[in-house]
Amino acid sequence: TYNVDGQELNNTDDGNESQEEPSFTLNEEFLEYLRKSEKRRQERKEKQRKKMKEEEDQMMLGVKINEIAQDVKLTDKYGDNAEEIEQLETQLELSFNTYTDRKHPVLWPILPLNLRYACQ
Repeated sequence: TYNVDGQELNNTDDGNESQEEPSFTLNEEFLEYLRKSEKRRQERKEKQRKKMKEEEDQMMLGVKINEIAQDVKLTDKYGDNAEEIEQLETQLELSFNTYTDRKHPVLWPILPLNLRYACQ
C-alpha cells in the first residue's frame, strides 16, 4: 500500500498497528479525474469572472447613456442655466433628506383631508 505522498509503506508486524497512518491507493484514473475537475472548476470561475465583467461594463455604459440623456433633457428644458439649476435641485434634495433623517417628520396626515364633510 501507498500513503498519500505516494511512498510505499512498510508492512511489518510489530504489534503497533494503531500508530500507523491510514493509507489508501491512488490510481492514475482517480488522479486524472481530480485534474480534470480542477481544470473545469477554473474554467467555470474564469467564465463567471468574464460574465460579471461584461455585465459591469454594460451597466456602466447604461449609466453613462442615462447621464447623457438626462443632460440633454435638462438642457432642452432649462437652456444655458441647466447645470446651475441641476445643482440647486440637488442641494435642495440633499437638505430635505438631511432634515427628514434628523427629525423624522410625518409627511402627510394619516387621515385623508376631506374638508367637504368636516363642516356638516
